Amino acid sequence: GASVPAAAEGVVSVGALDESPNGLQVPRFSNTFPQISAPGVKVLSVKVGGGLRNLSGTSMATPHVAGVVALWWEEVLAAPIPPSTAAVVAKLLARAQTNVFAAGVDVADRGVGLAAAP
Repeated sequence: GASVPAAAEGVVSVGALDESPNGLQVPRFSNTFPQISAPGVKVLSVKVGGGLRNLSGTSMATPHVAGVVALWWEEVLAAPIPPSTAAVVAKLLARAQTNVFAAGVDVADRGVGLAAAP
């Protein structure tokens, strides 16, 4: 289950996703009850000392969501409404993709869906 810090108030908890031939699935290591999910298996990352390597974990999914949040902030700041964190989070969660999952993937394991950019 989600625990602190993911369960802390004001935090968007993130689950990891993996590709399968039938759609996205949740790897065994991912948290239960995330609010939203993103790719988290075999994510190309930098290696200590130089170079690149593939890493897996919710720590790989979270930067993906952070980048999507930055794009939502850009859109909210350009809109004629007062910008707020609540508006950005609402858009992030409302626009998550839900038609990308393998059959049987539980909402409790994937959250509202796959984080999607504006």
